[in-house]
Amino acid sequence: MTVNKGALGGTIGRRGMKTRHQDTRQRVFEKLQESSLYQTYRRAFREATGLPLVMVFVESGDSNPCRGGANQNLFCQLLNCRGRTCEECVATNQALCDNANEKARSVSCFAGLTETAVPVRCGKMTIGILKTGQVFNKVPVAAQFKRTAAALKKLGYSDAQLAELKLAYFESPVIDDSRYRGMITILTAFAIQLGDLANRIMLEQVNHEPPAVTRAKKFIMNHLDEPLSLDTVANEVGVSSYYFCKLFKHATDLTFTEFVNRQRIEWAKRKLLEPDARVTEAAFDVGYQSLSQFNRSFSKIVGESPTQFRQRMLGKQDLLVA
Repeated sequence: MTVNKGALGGTIGRRGMKTRHQDTRQRVFEKLQESSLYQTYRRAFREATGLPLVMVFVESGDSNPCRGGANQNLFCQLLNCRGRTCEECVATNQALCDNANEKARSVSCFAGLTETAVPVRCGKMTIGILKTGQVFNKVPVAAQFKRTAAALKKLGYSDAQLAELKLAYFESPVIDDSRYRGMITILTAFAIQLGDLANRIMLEQVNHEPPAVTRAKKFIMNHLDEPLSLDTVANEVGVSSYYFCKLFKHATDLTFTEFVNRQRIEWAKRKLLEPDARVTEAAFDVGYQSLSQFNRSFSKIVGESPTQFRQRMLGKQDLLVA
């Protein structure tokens, strides 16, 4: 049976495709925020460190410094959460998020407080940004606040407000560089876990997807370790290859090849967690025809090589590459 492309409502333009991709990332981000993994870790991180922790959508342009919950630095709250926003804080937050698309970044604001942003990445795509900090790395001195107060006075803060801010300033948490770096390392490891969850969410079945796509997914999962072609799967579900290609991408936001590769890599990741499993065996067990093809797909989707993934997850430095 051959079905024409009219059933798809016509060709989707580039602008519409881009919007749909953004909508997909937004949905994935929202599910991450709602996940028990994020909620549990956020509470544990805040209780253990006393630091604020929030996650913002990477495309929201959110530079709001008044985030972080009840235990946010009081100095930052006074600057931004009483009906006004400090322009210097907004600029610092914007610069921080703009430069944290690939790896963790830390900056010092005009007041001398350190803030950090850690990206949550699904393969090479950044979904969200974890933000924390608002701490001093050294005990602040009077001269430091004097410079800060001068800057705030130019922004219109009154003497009474500055007096209140001064008390909060010197009550800000102080965490030395070594301890703070350890906290960010832990947060980076958590971001990787969130990225893995984001990848699984992207692979979840889309609500109300066409029956042909549901059947195709079931067939793919049952034959994942075998050679799979678009023509074979399209024939299996009874539609033309051209129509199936468009239908599958429209329903899943992934091409047929991307979907198959993601499923194979998820399977391979579980195999690589077996201490005695070799990378070569994992590659061929999940359906790849060559080790180089497997390595390319793995690095593209996970953001690191299979060997690096094993070393990180198993904590070993002497694992075999093949």
